[in-house]
Amino acid sequence: MLKSQSDLKRVGPIFDTVYAGIPVSKQSGDAKYWVEAVNSLIKDGTWQKILAKYGVEEVAIDRSELNPAKG
Repeated sequence: MLKSQSDLKRVGPIFDTVYAGIPVSKQSGDAKYWVEAVNSLIKDGTWQKILAKYGVEEVAIDRSELNPAKG
């Protein structure tokens, strides 16, 4: 949003982050493939390039996990 709307400006650091994910049906069993795909993007540098395109490199994750917020 900051890049596309010139009247908006970030005025300070990011204080909090939240887990976000890709919703996948539990019955499908496909979630593990999404984890593998995202980890592949992280490993080859594509993930960082995507984040850089939108100016949000500081929210990069080191690895994808299956439901890390579940506790």
